[in-house]
Amino acid sequence: MGGLDKRYKDVNEPIKWMKTSKSEIDLPYPMLNKQLIMVGPLALFTVYAEIEDLPATILLPYADRERLDPGAAAVAVETITNIIGFNVDTKESTRMPKESSRSYKNN
Repeated sequence: MGGLDKRYKDVNEPIKWMKTSKSEIDLPYPMLNKQLIMVGPLALFTVYAEIEDLPATILLPYADRERLDPGAAAVAVETITNIIGFNVDTKESTRMPKESSRSYKNN
């Protein structure tokens, strides 16, 4: 899991994803655009998974790059629960962004 800057949102979906060549998972979300570059630890993990022929699927919810984004975390958790088939309550995480946004605007 990682995050994709909200400024790159080009579809009406809460998440994009990508996978290594050995991953057999197909998700009902758009894949990451080829022109976007992934950096940091998640990029290294993905490269090493590809080199070692390991299946890996990377989830990238749209997130605010200026601060922590509990709403994006909730999207990632909800996506995983849909894939795996068990339920995790994310009501608290989806409530937090609204409160954080009000607090952020007031400061």
